[in-house]
Amino acid sequence: EVAAARVQEAQQKMRMKEEARKLAQQQLAVATEEVERARSMVAELKAALDEAKQILRNAEAEASAAQQKLQMSEQEFQRARDAEAKCKAILDNATASLQMAARDLCQKNNQLQAANQNERAAKQQMLAAKNQEEVCKQDVAKAREQQKRAESEEQKCSQERERAAKDLQQSE
Repeated sequence: EVAAARVQEAQQKMRMKEEARKLAQQQLAVATEEVERARSMVAELKAALDEAKQILRNAEAEASAAQQKLQMSEQEFQRARDAEAKCKAILDNATASLQMAARDLCQKNNQLQAANQNERAAKQQMLAAKNQEEVCKQDVAKAREQQKRAESEEQKCSQERERAAKDLQQSE
């Protein structure tokens, strides 16, 4: 009876170890999925960062063009001063161009600031994603270690069952 109880106890331990091993495998699968999601997030953030950089370059080019417009308007204003007969019409045109250029410059400056903020945010998100990926890698390592321990315990239970079976045979 004692040996039979030991066999039953060993079998119960083996079932528990098998459940623990299955749980460790599930945790490993979840952690692996989290690593893949983190990698995907890093790729998306890199793409967003590249896009923000392109927006920044475009805004800088447009700001340069607006600056050139402003300089051209000033030259027109000087010519208008020299040509007194045409002064009023050229002055009105130059003033309008100047205002448009100033508005464009202001708008491009705002876009530039927004692009800089987006770039900083993307860098922070990328860093957070990298940190998350590292945490996931650590979770995967822990899950593997748990699986190894579960397999070791399963082996011990198997040996214990064999001993219990031998004890049972000897007692008979």
